[in-house]
Amino acid sequence: MEFQPEPTLVELIRYNNWANTQIIAVCQRLDAGQLDATAPGTYGSIYDTLGHMIRAEADYIGRI
Repeated sequence: MEFQPEPTLVELIRYNNWANTQIIAVCQRLDAGQLDATAPGTYGSIYDTLGHMIRAEADYIGRI
């Protein structure tokens, strides 16, 4: 019997990949100063946020 992933999970992963692609596209247009800037109430810089996203997704994938 072949493993069949849950359709809802597959759709969520596809959406997450789409959203990440959109974020990366915007970030590619920013200069280093913008990527390294911080603002009150945020996770830190955009660099920090991207690193957090990568670590969180790697952890999540490791759990499923």
